[in-house]
Amino acid sequence: MIENWKESLHSCLVHHARDWAANRRDAWLWGIIVGWDDESLDELKKDFGWDDETIARLKRLRQQYAEEIG
Repeated sequence: MIENWKESLHSCLVHHARDWAANRRDAWLWGIIVGWDDESLDELKKDFGWDDETIARLKRLRQQYAEEIG
């Protein structure tokens, strides 16, 4: 059983059949907790009108999350 709350969040997302790119809020959560590759980020940028600063912010938040999860 997972006892680390961040690992538990990650596990919940990756083991759910939901399309995490279907709406901006889900995509944002996935981006922080799991992370998107550059090709996916390019698609999300088009789909949701995210600018370069938004993508950069998402990448920074993902990095912070990843560092804290260890």
